[in-house]
Amino acid sequence: DLSAAVLELPTGGVPDFCYPAALDAAAKIRAVQDTGHDVLVFGCVSDAHPNYGGTYQALSRQSLRHGLWALGLVGKLVEADFVANLGDNAWENNDTGDSYDSWHSNQAYTRQAMTGVFDGSRTIRIPGNHDQSATVGNVYSYIGAYNLFDTAGTTPERGYGYIDLTDKKVRVIALNTSDYHGATGGYDLSYEQKKWFMEALDLSGKEDAAQWGIVILSHFPLDFPEASNYNTASE
Repeated sequence: DLSAAVLELPTGGVPDFCYPAALDAAAKIRAVQDTGHDVLVFGCVSDAHPNYGGTYQALSRQSLRHGLWALGLVGKLVEADFVANLGDNAWENNDTGDSYDSWHSNQAYTRQAMTGVFDGSRTIRIPGNHDQSATVGNVYSYIGAYNLFDTAGTTPERGYGYIDLTDKKVRVIALNTSDYHGATGGYDLSYEQKKWFMEALDLSGKEDAAQWGIVILSHFPLDFPEASNYNTASE
């Protein structure tokens, strides 16, 4: 079982301690699965924050690669339903001026590291506040374009949407909590996203709606103290 899963992953340079850690996590998940209940299994990674040009850049990129590999192994052993990247794939807050090359470099590295392990899995990728860009197009090309949403937001390049896992009866809603005022950045939801979110929460159109659950993914929780505009309509 282990050897078959490992053979499906690129193993170069992965330290030995990743193996028992992944096996232990998979065993705990399987113990819950063996109870006979439907279990939603997903991997989640956030805030990689590679430090471009700094002392810890090589270490942060290496730890990201090793962590994703271990997460990928768990996903192979227990058949994960999806994997989510909740943002902050860069250390800088924008892609202009001196940070242009570093922003793009970190975004590309994080995306490639994740794609190398989870290429065959459903993926959800949403921006964090450190992924904000001078253009929405840049954020979409590095993050949003790799989402496998069943239904995207009112404007797909804004990077929010949902997937319906019908076998588990779960809707997974992914929000962009750095989406405001016609740009990407800060700590807010646009008015359009709030309206879409309320509609996405409505499962009344499903015949078995009472049996469904909802999982909400976001970089910031909706009660994040700096997100003063989450509960008000912004233009």
